[in-house]
This record gives sequence, C-alpha cells and structure tokens, in this order.
Amino acid sequence: MEHPDASPPPAASGAVRERTCRFGRMRYVAHDAYIGATLDRYGEFSPAEAALLAALLEPGDVAIDAGANIGCLTLAMARKVGDQGRIHAFEPRPALFALLHANLSLNRLDNVSAHRAALGAQSGQRAIAPLDTRLPGNFGEAALLPAGHGDAVAVTTIDRLALPACRLIKADVQGMERAVLLGARATIDRCRPVLYLENDRREHSRPLLELVLGLGYRAYWHLPALAVADNFRGAPLDDAGDIVSVNLLCLPDDRPPPLRELAEVTGVDDWWRTDDGGSQVRPSEADLFAIARRQFGRARFDEACALLDALLEFAPDQPDALWLLAECHHRAGRDGAAIACLQRLLARHGDEVDALCTLADLLVDGKRFGEAVAAMSRAHRCDPSNAALLHGLAVMLRRDGRGKEALAMLDRALALAPHFDIGRFERAMVLLEAGRLTEAWPDYDLRHLLDPAFQAPADVPRWQGGRFDGERLLVTAEGGHGDTIWAARFLPALRALGGEVHLQLRPEQRELLAALDGVDGFVPLDAGEDGFDLYCPILSLPARLGVSDPHGYPPARLKPSAQQPERWSRLLARAAGRLRVGMLWSGNETYANNRHRAASLADFLPLVELPSVQLYSLQKGTQQAVLREAGLGSLIIDTDDCDFSETAALVAGLDLVVMTDTALAHLAASLGKPVWLLLDSAPFWLYGTSGETCPWYPSMRLFRQRSAGDWPGVMRRICSELAALAAAGGPPAREDDRDRRA
Repeated sequence: MEHPDASPPPAASGAVRERTCRFGRMRYVAHDAYIGATLDRYGEFSPAEAALLAALLEPGDVAIDAGANIGCLTLAMARKVGDQGRIHAFEPRPALFALLHANLSLNRLDNVSAHRAALGAQSGQRAIAPLDTRLPGNFGEAALLPAGHGDAVAVTTIDRLALPACRLIKADVQGMERAVLLGARATIDRCRPVLYLENDRREHSRPLLELVLGLGYRAYWHLPALAVADNFRGAPLDDAGDIVSVNLLCLPDDRPPPLRELAEVTGVDDWWRTDDGGSQVRPSEADLFAIARRQFGRARFDEACALLDALLEFAPDQPDALWLLAECHHRAGRDGAAIACLQRLLARHGDEVDALCTLADLLVDGKRFGEAVAAMSRAHRCDPSNAALLHGLAVMLRRDGRGKEALAMLDRALALAPHFDIGRFERAMVLLEAGRLTEAWPDYDLRHLLDPAFQAPADVPRWQGGRFDGERLLVTAEGGHGDTIWAARFLPALRALGGEVHLQLRPEQRELLAALDGVDGFVPLDAGEDGFDLYCPILSLPARLGVSDPHGYPPARLKPSAQQPERWSRLLARAAGRLRVGMLWSGNETYANNRHRAASLADFLPLVELPSVQLYSLQKGTQQAVLREAGLGSLIIDTDDCDFSETAALVAGLDLVVMTDTALAHLAASLGKPVWLLLDSAPFWLYGTSGETCPWYPSMRLFRQRSAGDWPGVMRRICSELAALAAAGGPPAREDDRDRRA
C-alpha cells in the first residue's frame, strides 16, 4: 500500500496514474483539471459532497449515480450501502467509463452496476464529443449531441430500471439534470428518493426548480469545495479550496435536511439566495468568488461575470474579483470591459506590476499602442532593475513605432541581464527593422531557443557557414509559407559553396518550388535526416552567408501550375477589358500577429466602386466564407480555394495585386507581379519602418498606416492611385515579369 503522502510516480503527459485515495485505489489522469488534479494532490475529490451522499444512504440501499465520471463519489456511495445494496453508475464518455470500470474492479466493488450510457427523458441514441485524455482540460465537461456528431452514446431512463426501491438519485450531467428527472417520474412517485442535483447554469435553473418543487420536494443549496485543508494526503491547500460546486439537495416535504446550515430555495427564481427574516441575504464574498472561479474554469464566462458583478455590488473594490472579472471579459472577447476592470483595480489599489503588464497587453490587442507604452512605463517604475519589464517596455515601444527608444531599453535590459535570451532576440528584431542586418543576425538564431516546437535534427551537426565541399546539407523548414518563399533566394549562394543542397518542404509547397535554383533535391517533412552531413534552418541562411544587403539576392524563381489553363483564361476573360486586380485582406488566422496585420473584407469594399477595375479574390481559409456570404457575385470574382502553384498561375495573369501581408505577397512579388501591400503601423521587419519600397521585392509598393488601425486611410490612397492607374491604361509590361512567366 502506498503511503498517503507519497509522491505520485513519474508519468507522461496524459498517462493514467494509480494511487491510493480516501475510498480506495483509483486510476485517473492527473491533468484532468478538476477530478484528476484534485485526486492527485489531495487523494480525494469534493469530500463534503462524498460525506453528504454517504450520510443520506444506509446499508442495503439502492442509489443512482448519473454522471459518475471515474467513480470518485461512486466509491463512497458503494462502500456505504455495502454488499446488500446496489449503486447504478452511468457514464457516457468511453475514456471515463473505462476508468470507472477499472476503479470498480480495483476495489472489488461488485455492488455497483456500471452502465456505459447517458440518462435522459427518453431512450434513444445520441453522441458525445470525443475525449482526448492526452490534452489537459475538464474531462467531465461535455453535453450530449445529435447522433452522428461524436462518439455514439445510448440514452436510457431511470424508469427503465424498474427499481423496487431507490433511496437517492445523484445527477451531475452538465445541465441535463431536468431530463434525468423526467425519465425518472415513475421511480420518483413510487420511491420518493432524495435528489442531489448539480445546478450551476443560470439558464437551466428555473425549469429544474419548477420540476423539483412541483414534485413535492423542498430544495436546499449545497456548495461543497473541491478540496479541504484536512485532506487525505495532508497536502497544503491550493486554489482548489476556493472552488465549489453548486448543487441542490432535494428532500421530500416530510424529511428534514441533514445539515442545519443549508439555505433553502425560496422559489423557482431563487439563485443562491436565502430568506432571513424577510430580507434578502446573499452568499458571502467567499462563496460568490468560489462559484465564479468554478464557472470561469468551465469557460462559462458570462455566468462568472454575473457572480462577480453581484460580489462587487457590496464589495466594490475587491481586488481578486476585479482581476477575475477582467479575465472573464477578456476570455469572452470583451477587451474593452477587461481594460476598464484593470483600470479600476489600479485606481483603487495603486500600481501593481502584473495588472499593469496585463493592461498593456490588452491595450496592444486594441491597437492602443501609446497607452500600452504608458502602462508598461508605470510597471517599469515599480521595479526599475527588472530586465523583463524593460524588455516588455521595449516591445510596446516597437509596436508604437519608436524603434530607437526600444533599442535603448533593450540595451539597458541586457546590461542588467546579459544572457537574457528573449531580450537579445527582440533586439535583433529591432536591428533588422532598421536594416542593420549584420548586427542582427547573431542573435536572430535565438528564435530556436524560444520556440518549444523547434526540433533540431538528431545526430546531424549544424552548418556554421563556409564551404562544405563533398557534403550533403539539409535545409530544414521553419516559419510560414511566406518565410520559405522569401528565404529560397539564398539557396543558389549556398549551392555555390561546393556541396549538395537538399530542401525540406511542406507538401503544399512542392510544386510551386520545384524549379528553384540551387537545390539538388527535395525532402518531405517526415522523411528524417539520415544520409545528411549537415543541416541549416532555412531562416538562418542569410546569417550563415553573411548577407548584409538585399541587393544581389533576387526573389526565387517559382513555378506556376500548368494545369487548368482554360479555367484561368475563363476567369481572366471576365474582366472584359478592365484592370485585373487580385485582392486579399487576411492571412493565416492561427498566426498570432494576424490580428494586427489583417484587414477585413469591409475595408476592401471601396475597391468595388472603381468601374474600370475587376477584382479577383485570392482569399483562403475561413475568410473565404465571409466573401461568399457577402453576396457580391461578379463584383469580386472568387477564385476558389486553390493551392499555391494554382494561385501562382492565376496571379501571373493579373495586372496587380492589392493585399495585406501574407504568404501570397511573397508569391506574387517573386513572380515580379506589381504588389500594393497594405501594412499595419508596426509591420514585419522585412518592410522596415518607413518608405514605399521594399529592397527585397522590387515590384512591391508599400502603403503604410499613418496611425494604428487606420485601414480606411490606407484604402483611400490606394483607390486614388488605382483609379489613376486604370485611367492611364494599367501598369506597363515588365521585362522581368515576362521572364518569370516563361
């Protein structure tokens, strides 16, 4: 037997652990946010709940556990009813049911009937979202879905069990407690069991209470904490002690409550309230905050906000409540409200570093860069010798277009902490923006130390520059598609150093880059590194080659698709003599900075009003659906979701492309196509901080925001220029353009 205080055995992320807990041996996954994590630390889950359920039962009783999960409370109930009793435990999720079954077997609890099913108002078939136990989360948070939309689940009713006796029905089924009771009407009428029901969803509370009170029951609020100080393992209490479940204990009219301190429900609209001498008495601050934290942890942000608002009515400046309210609003997409909460917190309680840093981040997300700089400056003044705060201030200054000041802050940070890698990398980015390439490259390689996803090839040395005659070098993929297209220009210079060059490529890039100069072979991402003598990440090539100036490194030669020429001809012919202009307003939405660099379809709609222009959408991904829903028809021709090589073939036939910064900007400019690039106020380093030209792409013209978020101002300039270009007959044919189409 394991000592209760023993440390858990080492386990891989998502691995099942087995330890002794209060009611026996249990298997669980430790990164299950509530049950698994609580069992791992404390050896028990919601002990007050387990104690109450045990107190409600007697040896020989029959009870229902709906939403048994892995059996934490099932075990407590089974031990109380003994060999002559019976617990019917229902759990629909396959992974949780497997653990429930294992835990019953480990403890030889033959008095439990485990059902891999859900309980509802009627029998049938439904589905439940698949659960990947390798990923952390709240494993118990799942609702039933229509059949065919997840793991198949049988739904049955309590009445189908035809129980001659039933002492207790416990239901924790994610807002479906009312349906469970509807499927148990005959059992309830016959046996009058105690009902113990989760009721933490405001929108479901009134219908549930109407049913319970209508059945002749009295209901009481019960708010058990997930963990207590006097726990099985003797572990110090952490945040779990502040998180509570919101449950109803429902008793037949003639039965007194087992706990005197329970607050009785006063009506169907009651919501954690009691009646004390005729006046409304709300729960304590601690109760409200604990419930709000639980709802926040379950991603029920609006419910958490309502609870915190109630708390702040009688404790307006409670700092923890303001903090959590800010986080709830942020997670719900209401950053303006989150900012207001933090500003109120700071106004009432003075400058606090974490609050100021969070405020600065939210202000950046809202493109309020000057205010973000002010917030980070206040944080820095709280702790002037903190290198991380100097780095944070530098980041905000850079976003605000104040590169020289950012560089000065980073120099100060590195004087305090010379090996501060993230500060050194940020300094490299500022230097790249300023065109000081030679100074920037050494620390630019630190991106790999800061990226947990980066994996260097095993047992292959990294090329540090110089000739590699007779050796085979693998150029490994990194960054986005645009990064690869930009950096491919350095491959001929690499090949000139004497060895073989092999390029690792994503499948969608293979055809587009098939004609690259300076490449002896292509390698899929999953092919491994066997047979290579050296490797170099593709974005490290300019540093290893000593690139100090873009001139001398023209864009790489791309290969447009030769397929479907008739389709492209038909699409282009629809311009009927008008200027053929491609457009794209958003890049990859999974890229963190896309929220700053992307515009919207609405920002591009002024182009539709130019009668001498035919627009072709090059948009991909979810934003393509936005265009289709807009109903613009032939005003903006949707070119469909092509691959890169097909898009290149279409772009080759356009007169001009107007777009925000995406991989397709690199593609079109590499084809020599005129590209008018819309840039946000703090663009990628490649485009510098001023000017209309890009030294890396001669055919590119830059249109910069003059203030953060000012896409309308940028578009007015573009419309004016485009109208003048169309009136002049369109862009002149370019020799390098014709060469690249060949």
